[in-house]
Amino acid sequence: MLTMLNRLNRLNCPDTIAKLLSHKYRRSSRSKRRLAILSLAVSFAAAHVAVANIVEVIGTPGTNGTPSHPNGGPGGSATANASGNTDTSNTAIAIGGAGGYGLGTGATGGNGGIATASASGISTNGSDVYVTVQQTGGNGGYGKSSANGGNGANSILMNAVSGATTGILTLTQSATGGNSGGTHYGDNAGGGNAGTAGNASSILDLTFSGADAPNYLIGNSNAYAGSGGNSVGYGNGATSFAQAGTADAQINLTNVSNVSATATANNGNQHGSNIDLYGLTNDYAGNGSNTAAATAVGISTGTGSAGGYSYVTASATGSSGGYSTLGNGGTGGNATAEAFGSNASSNPVTVTANATGGAGGYGYTGGGNGGIATASASGNSTGGGNVNVTANQIGGSGGVGGYRAVGDDGADSILKNAVS
Repeated sequence: MLTMLNRLNRLNCPDTIAKLLSHKYRRSSRSKRRLAILSLAVSFAAAHVAVANIVEVIGTPGTNGTPSHPNGGPGGSATANASGNTDTSNTAIAIGGAGGYGLGTGATGGNGGIATASASGISTNGSDVYVTVQQTGGNGGYGKSSANGGNGANSILMNAVSGATTGILTLTQSATGGNSGGTHYGDNAGGGNAGTAGNASSILDLTFSGADAPNYLIGNSNAYAGSGGNSVGYGNGATSFAQAGTADAQINLTNVSNVSATATANNGNQHGSNIDLYGLTNDYAGNGSNTAAATAVGISTGTGSAGGYSYVTASATGSSGGYSTLGNGGTGGNATAEAFGSNASSNPVTVTANATGGAGGYGYTGGGNGGIATASASGNSTGGGNVNVTANQIGGSGGVGGYRAVGDDGADSILKNAVS
């Protein structure tokens, strides 16, 4: 009976357990004793079942341009909040609405909508608490028939997640910039401009102390830049194409016991404008962003048995340059990763910094240069714990050149005393 109960408890099946309590086990004194044990176990299980709360809000899309009103409308804003004193799993998702497309030369696609998200969770009985925020700026509207593309919305998070428990506390926040609107060319028409891609910034800076601090603090701060809008069609060329947005991820966590801090800037999917056009005089792809930066700090302050380990990781990836079917490929973006970890106990400290430059884009007349990567990491333990420090740094690959064209240069990667 208890074995069955334990299995049901792990599967979060209090209803099934309750049915067992009302069944044939009421028939004997021995069964009554079992019932008493089961009743206590059910009460315990009910108190420890995680309550999931997910709130998702998506902004309305902007109106599309018409011959009488050629500009696209802006995307709608979106605000999501997930919180509660009894909820131990809270997720807030906010996505800004996409801008409507612009129609015709001189018109502009609508800008992406602003997204705002926050979440918190509290457990008063030491249960594990999970709090997540995903905030995505709206994409810029497309520039149809030689119109300009709209701008992607920026996404900025500053301590958008919070929580409290003496168990495991996991806090994750992710900011994503909106993609810019690209352009579509009519025959022999002058080209429009791609919009500006949205920037992303995520900063998580929290300190926990005292008896109410979590036994295990896990924090993740992610920033993903918007990409440059793609362009396609025929015509005489565009004035400019868009580079990817910037990404800045920062995390700084201090806890009495165990701490794990991770900052991630970009995930390899970001890029400058891709250009797939024909018969043009100015066909240059968009560059990767100038900046993808990740900074991570994790500190455990407790001494002796009250202390804990410190795991810290910072990872940054430069956005790739866009490709071009007739002109030059875009340059890959740069990436910087910095990580620091420490503790005051005999537990281990592990610190890792990973930086990868963005790849240069393919270009029919020449590929783009690879982006520069810079990584550094340091760690210490005043309590005599083992310290492991690693820095991985990879320069961006050069873009491939097209028929009879030359591929461009990969980025150098030079490390000197990058770990300490």
